[in-house]
Amino acid sequence: MTFAWTWRRVRRTFDRQPGPILALGGAFALFMLLLGTARLASRLAESLVPRLADNVHVIAYLREDMSAARAAALADIVVRVPGVERVRAVSSTEALARLRREAQAVGGAATGLDGLEEGFLPRSLEVRLSASEGLAARAQALASRLRRIPGIAEVDAMQDGLSRLRSILGLLRTLALGLLALALVTGGAVLTLPLLQGRPRRQEEVAALTLLGETPAGMRRPWAIVGALSALAGSLVAWGALWAVHAGLVHTWVAALGEWLPPSLPFVPWREALVASLAALAVGAWVGKRALPAPRGQRA
Repeated sequence: MTFAWTWRRVRRTFDRQPGPILALGGAFALFMLLLGTARLASRLAESLVPRLADNVHVIAYLREDMSAARAAALADIVVRVPGVERVRAVSSTEALARLRREAQAVGGAATGLDGLEEGFLPRSLEVRLSASEGLAARAQALASRLRRIPGIAEVDAMQDGLSRLRSILGLLRTLALGLLALALVTGGAVLTLPLLQGRPRRQEEVAALTLLGETPAGMRRPWAIVGALSALAGSLVAWGALWAVHAGLVHTWVAALGEWLPPSLPFVPWREALVASLAALAVGAWVGKRALPAPRGQRA
């Protein structure tokens, strides 16, 4: 059997039964789209967790009458509290410089801060907690204890930001698991639809090829190629759509999540996409072979 003969049969298969082939490609595209979206949601959640660990979780603003020595002693005590990773003293000058940098980052409004005098913003202690379960509750408990210490003007436990991030993480993880489950269900359709559609016509094809002396392997080879090409095409369509959506939504994510996001939101690693596409190609070839009925008297 020559390559030209096999390729002619592949083209003839595309011409005679476009419905099952398009269904196979569409099923693989849907499967890969769901799988890729689940992975993107998982990667976004993974990118948020380190930001949670790197952020300050409690800020204690100091009164003007608290001396630097007392502030340093308080920081030394707080850093020994279980679950506290770091305590950093922020001067009024540093706080004002940080405010100006943030104002420039959001639209160049730092000129409106030029009239502020040194010492306008209070000194503070920034406390970072270890990222683990119950972070918001631990931050609130520490804030309550700090509020009772003389010399502390106010304590911000960053509850709004932590609660918002916790909700986003939960939503992303639920979305990833739901899409993964839906992708697995779709995988059943990937294997079932091509086996059912157009089967009577393929039985006639098998009978005709058997009369011509064609072997079962020779009969299935074109369909294996058709299945592999359909799966590959569906995978490429899915990855292209995901890339376009990812590029379009990245600015929306940055606007919605703000400081919680890392500087960049990378796409699914190309190695993972390549492995998934090659796996789809192999499964498509297997499904294509199974889509062709076995000759009478032989097992499939």
